[in-house]
Amino acid sequence: PPCAGRIDCVELLLHIALLNGPLGWPSLGDLMQIRTELERQVPSGNTWPDFWISPSQFEELPLFVDPFDAEANFAEDHVRSTGRPSAKFDRRKEQMKWLGRVFQTFIAPERQLQAWQLEAAWHDYYGRCREDEDRMDELLDDMKPTGDTDDETSQTDAMAPLVPAAEPLLVGVPQPSCAAPAGGSSNEVTRTPLPQRPERPEKLPEPPFPGAISVRQMLTYLCLGDSVTDGLRRALRVLGPVAGENAAISAVDLHAVFLQLGARPLAPSADGDGRPLDLSRDQVQQQLGLEPRGANTALSSATGATAPARSQRTPQLRAADLPSSERVQRVLASNGLSSRHCRVDLADLFPPASELQAGQTQQERPEQPPAQTPRSRRGSKS
Repeated sequence: PPCAGRIDCVELLLHIALLNGPLGWPSLGDLMQIRTELERQVPSGNTWPDFWISPSQFEELPLFVDPFDAEANFAEDHVRSTGRPSAKFDRRKEQMKWLGRVFQTFIAPERQLQAWQLEAAWHDYYGRCREDEDRMDELLDDMKPTGDTDDETSQTDAMAPLVPAAEPLLVGVPQPSCAAPAGGSSNEVTRTPLPQRPERPEKLPEPPFPGAISVRQMLTYLCLGDSVTDGLRRALRVLGPVAGENAAISAVDLHAVFLQLGARPLAPSADGDGRPLDLSRDQVQQQLGLEPRGANTALSSATGATAPARSQRTPQLRAADLPSSERVQRVLASNGLSSRHCRVDLADLFPPASELQAGQTQQERPEQPPAQTPRSRRGSKS
């Protein structure tokens, strides 16, 4: 996570598992094929992709399929000199077991619960800021009465101006149109009240049994791409509510894809004031230049039909256009979200065995001592 000083264990273990494999990471076509297989298994009452599957269902997915026998070619290129020929290694079976254990160990939170926690954290932060403003206004209020008397003279300012109120105190300086009431602050007149704190969602989907694998978590990590654009394109196609390339996406789904809700943990606050690091849904819409119109706001239209007058003020973007949008890239980069959607090159941390052997040979080479001069040898005899 950005500015958190932590490492995502699931992402690290996934990178290590797929580091030296001949097939590498699954392609977008492979992920779409997996989506087609899993959409048939969505339980009643659940929506895509917020549901769970069993380890046996996970191992049967068409992941790491080797139709061109790339594993055998990889083994021939890395033959070891042993007394007996090495046995055939079923890499796909071992990788699926390993990934299944990783997803079972690091259980993903529910996407709806995580979204509520983030919105509630922002509401609490704004509430604390409002309380700090009220406390500071009360401390700096010089017109606050100090006694319980109702005498009007006790509430008058001891430093009343000598110039009549109708005359400006400074020439050329505009005067305020309305003054704050006595004993109060100007913020009480202009600021708007905070909205109601969001309620905790109820009747959320839960894992049907211990050890179930979250489909959203699995696909979120497998959608990591070579670049930010590639990773975002894969996530929108695979995790979106509609599989079509020209489909529309709602603000709720776009926010979940940006922050990878339901897969990664929320980033902890780096400041002492409890300000969340992750963006709220309204902040994402504002930074994208979209009008916040509720949770079911459509950001794009596949039909191209004429939209209502209110929606014409919202930029019409297809889901396929979002990854290459400069504004989207800027929002992800400025909020530390770009690194979440792309893979990390671990070749520097885990170099090939040939480079390691070459480095060890160079280090183990003995250094020859400097040759002694005749004078130094005569000195040693004496």
